[in-house]
Amino acid sequence: MRKNGYLDAGELLERTAPLVDAETGLIAPPAEIPVECGEADIVVYSSTVSWLPHAQAHITLALDKSQSLAGSGSSTQRKWAKAKAICEALERYCNCSFDERRVVTATRDELGGEALDLCRFAHASRSESNDGSALPRNDVPIRWLQGYSLTHRRPAYVPFGAVYVSSAYQWQGEAFIQPISSGSAIAASYERACATAIMELIERDTLTLTWLHQLPLSHIDIDESAGPELRERLARAQASGIETYFFDATTDLGMPSAYCLQWQPEGEVAMMAMAATRFDIEDALVRVIDEAASSRAAIAPLSRRPRLYNPLDFRTFTRLTDGAVYYADPAHRAAFDFLLQSPHRIDLATLKRRQASAPEDDHEMLDRLVSRFAELDYELCVVDQTVGPVADCGLFAVRVVAPDLLPLTVNYNLKFGAAPRLYEAPKRMGHRAKSYAEFNRWPQPFA
Repeated sequence: MRKNGYLDAGELLERTAPLVDAETGLIAPPAEIPVECGEADIVVYSSTVSWLPHAQAHITLALDKSQSLAGSGSSTQRKWAKAKAICEALERYCNCSFDERRVVTATRDELGGEALDLCRFAHASRSESNDGSALPRNDVPIRWLQGYSLTHRRPAYVPFGAVYVSSAYQWQGEAFIQPISSGSAIAASYERACATAIMELIERDTLTLTWLHQLPLSHIDIDESAGPELRERLARAQASGIETYFFDATTDLGMPSAYCLQWQPEGEVAMMAMAATRFDIEDALVRVIDEAASSRAAIAPLSRRPRLYNPLDFRTFTRLTDGAVYYADPAHRAAFDFLLQSPHRIDLATLKRRQASAPEDDHEMLDRLVSRFAELDYELCVVDQTVGPVADCGLFAVRVVAPDLLPLTVNYNLKFGAAPRLYEAPKRMGHRAKSYAEFNRWPQPFA
């Protein structure tokens, strides 16, 4: 693949250096998180985002000053872990910092075809929304931002709440949207940033489909075709007593996707679930191990604290980390039997042969993704989130919105029961689609 928007770790660290300072930077210098005893020897860094409300009074965050936004990065190479942490922290900054002059308040009916139809967004069924407040309505006012439809190649208004995670829920009509960072990305080309964001949305959709329908995914057998990066990570995990299980989670969207379980019954995090989507399945496997290291570092300290949920009542699982903390207890391994006991297997070499050739450049990466969404009549919109200092470094920050895909089921009480894709996708993948009443009763493990 030609270079285009790809930068190596050294280039990323050099470009972003002007933005990194504990006192005056957009983000603080990345700090290494010590590897806990028994964890895989994978380097993890974290970088804190500056407190935005100090600089921009119109921004509110669902945090108090004792909490902070941060980006994390992990790799077997220290330089890459630092670069990833910095990029994710800058992504978080851009995901909160907005120009209030760009915000338009109106109903979708008033904006007409220039705005996304809110009923396209995956949303609750009426049984999930007792008072109807979590249902999208085109006839009530909400905040909008002008973005661009990648599938229809024209400007389009996108709900503010689907773009920024700050200043959430200022209008009652916005209650159907979860303020979460999924679909945000930063890169050295606009096309690569968009493609990366879309792949993250596919990954979240994969997690929800797999979990709610308890899809019996095929185990991926790692064979001689595995490259050194994947082998090194697996060896480090194994040396620390972590058993790693990979599953082919590729959906009807056709993008190579991997679901990963890491089991370490004697550790602080007994079970960890992750997923990743890339153009190459082995790249997805490498990424999912790195991401697991960051997640384990975040969940381990939470597992030592008092629980914020009632483990006997899954309806109290409403926070992103609740499920992940719950599965830190090895007593809950049975929730993963549908995967661990799946009779289906496929070797890595076979998956590699099946996947399409690598895109030639960033433009082809994006074109392939947009074309597939267009084939399914799915919408893809992008909003540019790049703030001035980030643009000055030659980087692009975007938020992609894919209303037809399934978001992550963070809140146990919200399974997006009215979303057509929830029932159509499993059938296209050759699985039986469960009814709402049959959905997995266990809480979502991903955080």
